[in-house]
Amino acid sequence: MGKPPLHLLLVEDEPAHAAAIRHAFETGEAETQIEVVRTLEEFRRHSAGHTPDLALLDLNLPDGKAVEVLSHPPEDGPFPIIVMTSYGSERLAVQAIKSGALDYVVKSRSPSPTCHIPSPAPCANGRCSPKAGKPWPPKRN
Repeated sequence: MGKPPLHLLLVEDEPAHAAAIRHAFETGEAETQIEVVRTLEEFRRHSAGHTPDLALLDLNLPDGKAVEVLSHPPEDGPFPIIVMTSYGSERLAVQAIKSGALDYVVKSRSPSPTCHIPSPAPCANGRCSPKAGKPWPPKRN
């Protein structure tokens, strides 16, 4: 029997970016089920009823910033969250990681269907760390 699809919750208010990210995952190696919402309120509502394996959140959303929903340390959250933005800086990346993001990705300012998003293949087998393919949340010693 095959592995279950990766359930990805994408929080992106720019339709062109959402389409490019969806395309990047759909053409990847892993089977992915993608839900797209546009605000933090929609993220909270959706994730309360349907826990994703991974969430990708745009840093700046119409109703707030992604750091408002992060858990620190990230392992305390119910699922891993990767923060992304078009306005990347080292300061923003450090703030996101310190706030509880698993990782930080800088999006292209002009999205295209060929933009590069890291492969979700290590997560295709369920809840895991996108970087290492390890179970989420990690076990504490």
